[in-house]
Amino acid sequence: MADTILTRAPPEILDEILDKLSKRDLKTLTQVSKELHRFFFDKIWRSVTITPVDEYHQQRTPMQLLSERCLENAQELHFKANFQYPTTNRCLHGHKESDEWYTREGLYEGAPRAEVLEGGGQQPPPFESLSRKAASVLDQVKANSLSSFSWDLGTCIPAEILGRNGILTQKHPKLQSLSVSGDFLCNRGAKISVSAFRSLRRLRWRAPNRGQVNALSEAIENNASHLKELEIDFARWKTLEGTIWYPYLGLGGGISRKVFGVGHQGLYTEVTQLMGIPSPPQDIIFKEIRSLSLTEVPLTADLARAINFQTLQSLKLRACPDWFDFLNAIVEDKLKLNLKAFELTDDLGEYQKTQDGYYAACVASMAAFLASFKGLEQLHLAAFGPQDTAAAWQGYARDHGESLKSFVFHDRLANWDRQSYGSGEVGDFQYLLSPDQIKLFKEDPSQNPLSLFNLNFFGVCCRTEDLQSLLAGLKERNTLKVLHIRQSSAYFEMVKVSWAVSQLDMEKAMIVNQQDFDGMNFDDPLRHVVRPKRPVKQEAEEVQPEFLDLVGWAFGPEGLNSLDVLAFGDFSNGCREPQNNLVFSRNRTGNKWGFSRIHVDGEEWHDVLDQYGDAIEACPTDRLLHTWETLSQRIPYSAYLSQMGE
Repeated sequence: MADTILTRAPPEILDEILDKLSKRDLKTLTQVSKELHRFFFDKIWRSVTITPVDEYHQQRTPMQLLSERCLENAQELHFKANFQYPTTNRCLHGHKESDEWYTREGLYEGAPRAEVLEGGGQQPPPFESLSRKAASVLDQVKANSLSSFSWDLGTCIPAEILGRNGILTQKHPKLQSLSVSGDFLCNRGAKISVSAFRSLRRLRWRAPNRGQVNALSEAIENNASHLKELEIDFARWKTLEGTIWYPYLGLGGGISRKVFGVGHQGLYTEVTQLMGIPSPPQDIIFKEIRSLSLTEVPLTADLARAINFQTLQSLKLRACPDWFDFLNAIVEDKLKLNLKAFELTDDLGEYQKTQDGYYAACVASMAAFLASFKGLEQLHLAAFGPQDTAAAWQGYARDHGESLKSFVFHDRLANWDRQSYGSGEVGDFQYLLSPDQIKLFKEDPSQNPLSLFNLNFFGVCCRTEDLQSLLAGLKERNTLKVLHIRQSSAYFEMVKVSWAVSQLDMEKAMIVNQQDFDGMNFDDPLRHVVRPKRPVKQEAEEVQPEFLDLVGWAFGPEGLNSLDVLAFGDFSNGCREPQNNLVFSRNRTGNKWGFSRIHVDGEEWHDVLDQYGDAIEACPTDRLLHTWETLSQRIPYSAYLSQMGE
């Protein structure tokens, strides 16, 4: 009966139903009967995602398993890999199948054997192998049928695909969505061309190398007026200016002037030129933009004046220098805002932290910006240093308290004690509340600023012992569904102390440890790729008693009655520290605890991500990719010193 109802439904209604289903649910539906499988076959294969067997061996992808029938009607084709472990020297250029980092016992488990070529013979280099396979897949898709294409592997994109005569360039010029995630440290990729694409509605470009900057600029110039979504992540390009990396990468003064300009202000000038913005802007450049996400992109007032904020609904600024100049221009020009989602992650590791009054300037700029409009539904903030948290939240509530559904607040602090905590310069700041505030909230819950919000999701970095007093402010509204207690993976890697998991279990499950770095040559970083060990799987980590008490209170009769899920840790960038992540859900079967552990690979957690993924992964404190310099800051301090002979 269900088969008949579905198969006889009008096409427009059926399409609307299918659009609401996740890929996982759609696959389950096709397994109900052969009739449904035949009926939904083409609809399933509208979107094809190809994922390598692991992120260390992108060339080892079973693309040959895809039949021509699966691909002939594809409208979306995505090559995607995680960005969890290999985060430097990631591109396959220069890698060999026999590379010691691929075969060294213990560094990688479960790798498939190298493919055997028919008739024997030598296997092609990894990047060439990847290029051939990807091109063969793309060549099977009907011309002019693709509306969306992604190359999110963290490698250069092959010329066979996006070169001037590439398959995508020649056969799919009407593309509406393009996503590229490369390796900004690799300059061996072929020249690519995007001049054919003039109908893009969505453009994402992460970690472009120096050879891709002109292509990125051209894509923006040709599509800016009708772009709906734009995401740019410059990775760690700022660290390349005037550093020792130039001899390795072949970057000289010419590329410095071309990409960064001369001196600090030159960098800002070049970025606005890259985005096609004259100074001062004569007109709005991004006329239809709805979502804008910028990472490591220097911001200016000119850029703010080139955006149509009446159409913009989502704005993410991650580690962007001088973001406060950008926001101040919006306030000073009295631009009308219709934002529904705003995310800001400051980069406290850069030059700004040394300036007097930097924290105060950040707080003042943010307060003025958020007071200039109303109606935010998502507010995600990270890194402002010490401030009066309660006063700041009360200010946010005045203009957005009734509309706000998702709130993330992760305070971070620069210039912390390296000798005591590790080799990093930025740490999580847990002391959101003063003792007097904690006492006040206990005596008079109405003074708690969280009582002013109707939140479904709340993410916060705070001491375990203060959380119960803080969270009590959410009890009366009874709307909270998901609570995320944040400890950044970058901070955890440096201090190796979890606020939730016992130290004993932490030692058992350590991903990166001293042994991983034995024999590593720190003086020749570009020859090696760090392959940290995969976490040891454990049935149940030992949760610290204080944290377990908090979980029991949250799901108990005196806690948050509306709460469904409590998560701890850092889930951004592919969950790089899984042994420090915990997820609990309300147990509705009546066990004595009232809650149970759920696995991050289980369906229940994937359902949470489907609904709250943007908030759970918001404000990442670690970068997508690293230079060797920034990667060394993530290595345990004792291991780093021992390798340097100190």
